[in-house]
Amino acid sequence: MRVANLLLVAAVFLAPVPIVLATLGDARFVWLNYGIWLTVVVSFVLFLNYYLLYRRGWGIDLPLLAETPKGRVAVFVPTFNEDPQMVVDTLRSIKAALKDRGISTY
Repeated sequence: MRVANLLLVAAVFLAPVPIVLATLGDARFVWLNYGIWLTVVVSFVLFLNYYLLYRRGWGIDLPLLAETPKGRVAVFVPTFNEDPQMVVDTLRSIKAALKDRGISTY
């Protein structure tokens, strides 16, 4: 492993120590205080890593390898003892929402 990687990992685990010493109220809870601040530091490091990688990927433009196939949508409308006109209206609204992506069977 490179020295820079080891220093980064060590810095993540050592960074909460001064914060723990500054915010410690009772010495019995030093482990809990350290765990909470370690979680905060690790979360910040992960966020910073994600953001830097996200910014690096802004200029990358990947073309599509193939056209997206036109998919179909199947919709099931369960009904029981309902007004037939309400069922027909529901099916018509579903058909209008799907446009040409579904198959009409009624």
